[in-house]
Formats: sequence, C-alpha cells, structure tokens
Amino acid sequence: MHHPVASRQSVRIIDTHHHLWDLSRLYYPALTDRVEPKPYGDYSAICRDYLIGDFLGDIGKLPIARSVHLGATTDPFKETEWLQAIADHTDTSRGFPHAIVPKIDLLSSTLDADIDWYGTHRNLRGIRQILSGAITANHANISASPACVGLPCMAGRAICNCIPCSLRR
Repeated sequence: MHHPVASRQSVRIIDTHHHLWDLSRLYYPALTDRVEPKPYGDYSAICRDYLIGDFLGDIGKLPIARSVHLGATTDPFKETEWLQAIADHTDTSRGFPHAIVPKIDLLSSTLDADIDWYGTHRNLRGIRQILSGAITANHANISASPACVGLPCMAGRAICNCIPCSLRR
C-alpha cells in the first residue's frame, strides 16, 4: 500500500502542552522562588516572563495550528481570565492559546461552582489535577478520595479531566 508523503503546507501541528507566564502578574513558585534540582534538569533559563509574543516568536513559521495551555500558577482563576483575554485579542495572539486547561482542586468544597465558573470561558477545554508524588508531596492522596472516584462532578459537562500522574514500576 502506498502512502503519500504530506507536503509541508498540508501538515498542521497542535502544541498540546505549553505555558505562558507573566511573573509580575501571577505567582509561579517554581519560577520565582528557589530553583531546585528537578528530574528533568536545570530549568533556571525559563525563570523569566514568557508571553504570547515569545511563544509566537518561538513557533515562527512552523505550522502550529492550535495550542493547549496547561495551568501553571497558584491562582488558576486569574490565569484563566488572563489567558482568555490573550486569546480574545486575535490581532496580537492569532487566537493562541486555543484551549485552556487550568489546575483545579478536585477536593474543593466549591468544585461544582469552580467548574461552572471556568465554563464561562470560551477556550476552556478541560481541568487538570496533578497527582504526581514529586509535585504533591505532603498533600492528601486525592486519587483515593471517594469524591474523585468516577468524578461525579464531571457528569454532563463537555470538558475533559486531565489527571497526569507518575507511573512507577
């Protein structure tokens, strides 16, 4: 069977995980507090603002058609508002980020209201709860919580739940 090779013009890429940050607008402890060694190496070079202009400059002429921004701050509500405002200014952002996936606390007593609030933002595509032990050390094991089993709060909502976790052998 012959498979034609796609031309460069026909290839469209979706950047499925990126971040923007404005260190004067929002608090990003991993970027502004003490930089500590991580399994992925030294990240001190990224401990600076990374705005939509930086992102667009980095992708240059690559055929990036869409992008997904994953939450990275301690105030996901302000971050979501900021990102939606960026995406809405299409003259400077070209619509990026097209999808917003903020961090959320699945054990929050206001979870339903939080999800409803996020849902008022046109680019919301999901929510994200980080379970990785490397990140959530000294926090409750939410994956064992009855509130999270089957995620009943997600029933009937047209958003996905992105729960990244580390798999250990």
